[in-house]
Amino acid sequence: YRITVVDGLAGRFIDIRLLWQGEVERTLCLLDAAAQELKCERGTGGVALHDFVLAEGEYVIDVSGVPAPDVPYVLRVEASGEAVPRFETEPNDAAAAASPLVPDGDGYSGSGRLSYQDVDHFRVTVSGEPQLWLVAVDGDGLAQVDLLDSAGAAVMRAAPVETGFALVDAYLVPGDHVVRVSGSQGDYQVTLTPLGPPDPHHEREPNDGVD
Repeated sequence: YRITVVDGLAGRFIDIRLLWQGEVERTLCLLDAAAQELKCERGTGGVALHDFVLAEGEYVIDVSGVPAPDVPYVLRVEASGEAVPRFETEPNDAAAAASPLVPDGDGYSGSGRLSYQDVDHFRVTVSGEPQLWLVAVDGDGLAQVDLLDSAGAAVMRAAPVETGFALVDAYLVPGDHVVRVSGSQGDYQVTLTPLGPPDPHHEREPNDGVD
């Protein structure tokens, strides 16, 4: 199916839902005009793509699965509201499409929603003198949290804590950094809190690699 995002839909949250009855498994994908996959979800009985914020232009919705002519489906595309600055914008499965974290006091914050086996990326641009940061991701359905460099390579993995995951004493220099959140079926919050300059005699994370 081809859809056209016009001016009235650009910048708004868009949900795409595929509904049917029975245990037939089907896959719902959104592709751009060049047929590049933006996001896919697979399930039985129904599947959805939530919280997409799309630029104006042409897109393709692809529905696939085992042939079952006796099990019809309903496809719905709905604008669910205006995009909000602190909430993730799909698609953000790749670091290059990361959602921005916004300033929050001295730090940065954002939030998101995990679908089935989902990966979300958030980008933060740090300025000023290098210092230590606490990177915390709190919520449900979390499986893993990583800090990536500007090239998209993982440099730190968060440790589990009572409310989610945390990276303590991450030494961030000015520039872009990316937080990758992985998991399934849950809402979460991301916060970056400055901790001040490091002790010159203490290690500086990330330092897991020789370089």
